Amino acid sequence: MELRERLEELYRKREKLEDRYEEVGRLLYGFRSKKFLRSVLLYLVDLQGEFGEDRHFRDLIRSIVHSLKHENIEERKNYTPKELLHLYDEEVD
Repeated sequence: MELRERLEELYRKREKLEDRYEEVGRLLYGFRSKKFLRSVLLYLVDLQGEFGEDRHFRDLIRSIVHSLKHENIEERKNYTPKELLHLYDEEVD
């Protein structure tokens, strides 16, 4: 019984982390400048030795590179709905 409860707790934590990953991804790709994305990419390249085999990590790098190559991020920022412009503990006025 205790093992089942622990597994359920871990499953809930994993779901929360996946939700946060998706939300952070939307914010990164949709609402940040190219300069910011370049700095994130450089940091992620440094971490590649540690997380390079992780599918989510590879997807994150691939998405950032795609955004830098193909997306007009600066233009999209102008059309971002105000309710989507937020950080985890701060609302943007």
